[in-house]
Amino acid sequence: MTLPRVRRPRVRRPRVRRPRVCRPAGELALLLVACSGSPVPKGPVSAAPLPPGQDLIEATLALDLDTFEGEGRFRLRPDPLTGEVGLATSGIELLAVTLDGDPAPPPAPGDDLRLRPASTGEPVEIEAQWLFPERSLRTADGWMADARDGASLIWPHHCPRLFPCAPSPAEGARFTLDARSDHGVVLAPGELGAEAPAYQLGVARGDYTRIDLGQSDGGVDVFAWHLPARGAAARRGTGSLVAALSFLERTLGPYPYGSALHTVEVDWGRWSWGGIEHHPMVHVATFSFSDPEVQVHEAAHAWTGDHLRIACWEDLVLSEGTTTWLAARALAAADGTDLWPLYVDEFLVPLCADPEFDTVTLPDQTCGQIDLTTHPLGGGAPYFKGACFFEEVGDLLGPARLEAAVGRFVRARGGGAARMQDLIDHLADEATAAERPGLDAAVQDWLRAPRCPADAAARCRSGRR
Repeated sequence: MTLPRVRRPRVRRPRVRRPRVCRPAGELALLLVACSGSPVPKGPVSAAPLPPGQDLIEATLALDLDTFEGEGRFRLRPDPLTGEVGLATSGIELLAVTLDGDPAPPPAPGDDLRLRPASTGEPVEIEAQWLFPERSLRTADGWMADARDGASLIWPHHCPRLFPCAPSPAEGARFTLDARSDHGVVLAPGELGAEAPAYQLGVARGDYTRIDLGQSDGGVDVFAWHLPARGAAARRGTGSLVAALSFLERTLGPYPYGSALHTVEVDWGRWSWGGIEHHPMVHVATFSFSDPEVQVHEAAHAWTGDHLRIACWEDLVLSEGTTTWLAARALAAADGTDLWPLYVDEFLVPLCADPEFDTVTLPDQTCGQIDLTTHPLGGGAPYFKGACFFEEVGDLLGPARLEAAVGRFVRARGGGAARMQDLIDHLADEATAAERPGLDAAVQDWLRAPRCPADAAARCRSGRR
């Protein structure tokens, strides 16, 4: 996502908060609704990952946005320890379930689906029909019918409000998502084309106009979908998107999610901004649709956060810090824009000056033990302390060497999940013996210390760009 909502509100994003920094541009940004003071959504949504060994292989989903009905087919491998298969379903009403063609009992309301196949070890198929609840911008956790003509929001673990799913960010599956409505233009991704985490899925409905932005060097067609009377804003925000996408392809490898990238304007309300990485149809808030940084940030998430998944929410910096830094590199390459004054003066300095800010950027002593909707890691630290970590390592290794090292890591680990420590270890392997003490200092000061370095602003803006 963009920054969590920032504007005294929360800085995506998808998704910082000034005094309550929200996530900035990116993903969570969209959740900025929360920054406006609305309560944290409550409800029986399970944020827990599936049991160890659970593997969702493939899911084909169809949603009716008029009747709030869904149907889907899921292929799963049973857990080798328990022999069970299961999906998180606590926020929807299951109407019918079959397991390998035989009727199966739906769970009790508010429970997750857990079934035990007759045979063990081989993949099984579940088919299901369900009703999903109509949610709102205030709850920001499912199909929000009041987001202009309607839009979904399931980041970070609210997919059980929309369809049966595996909410863990490490869980990747081959998804197909189609949706229909008798009203407006419905934008759903269809077949994603590569494994993705459940939060990557999104759908929007509205009176959309499409702009053809051109084709990247890697052959990806790029489109912008804007709401009425918003064409000029769309062109301002996306003017450098094709060139930035070409930089990302050269640096990180081919675009993972098919032959087209779409950026979709979504009206999340007057206080929202940022975006969410719903590749290949990313969602960007109306407030931010004219902002090139948010557009490029969401594009970069195709590689870091989507294709290269994070093992757990404690590793959020691997998604958001890397993506924030990549957005700066990509825009600089595309049109010469220098984002570091924005990152440092508008986000990092207020974040570090906040007397209540005391957040370790990489709390990886645990994995899967935090709820990102309430934990302080959902603020600006992963975005801006994370980006400054990469900026400082770029000063140490040289920007081109760092870009190449990150590119090799993404190519090697894309399609699976990783921890931030895996990338740190990779950078240590790429560094010389003389460079490793500087890398260790950057890890400690930007990622593992609870507060910012005393000279944070000077250290983050001093890089060779």
